[in-house]
Amino acid sequence: MAANEEAEGQTTTVQVGDIVDFLLQASLVWMKSSLHFWQRGTGVFATHFLEILRTLQVMNADPTRRTEAQGILIDILRAYFREMAELPGHESRRFLAALEKIDGKIWATLRGGPDIPPQRRWQVKS
Repeated sequence: MAANEEAEGQTTTVQVGDIVDFLLQASLVWMKSSLHFWQRGTGVFATHFLEILRTLQVMNADPTRRTEAQGILIDILRAYFREMAELPGHESRRFLAALEKIDGKIWATLRGGPDIPPQRRWQVKS
């Protein structure tokens, strides 16, 4: 069983094994990307959580510094939410770059030539 695909005016036959190989590699990259995402998110949370605890400790220990500590707490929370909001975008760009690398290797093998960058079929919001 083979699937046909038009590429630069010529027909290339893709074997089912090549498709399965791509899907397996893509699945492994996806799992690695998911683990990296959660690892990074946990690291961001842990870093900012410790800062929040320290700030709350200062706020409770010294009532004269309460206003200053509240300002610091707001800055810490703002930084935390900004980093967490940027994390999916960074990881999706890493994931798509890895997919394009796999896709490029497969096309180079099928064409029997140099690693020609494949046409991008997906878009990432930046």
